[in-house]
Amino acid sequence: MKPAHIRQAIAAQGLNLRIVAQALEVSPVSVGNVINRRQTSFRIAEAIAKIINSPLFEVFPEYQHVSPRVNPKEGEACQKIAEVRKIIAQL
Repeated sequence: MKPAHIRQAIAAQGLNLRIVAQALEVSPVSVGNVINRRQTSFRIAEAIAKIINSPLFEVFPEYQHVSPRVNPKEGEACQKIAEVRKIIAQL
């Protein structure tokens, strides 16, 4: 989807880039950069797609081969992080 169409779709939801950015706790520049393909952020791209009720890969086809980042608070990663913190605390 072209950047102008993405911006129009966001506006059609009664939103603007500043509101989207505040909701994501990022700068409006970051949101604009993702829309204009000057910056990559799976999280921002996925949020934009959800906001405009479109599939991610329809809005940002370049993300089709990108895996989302895994949340370190989930599962095994959280346990390993805690173990590493204990080791570091003993130094």
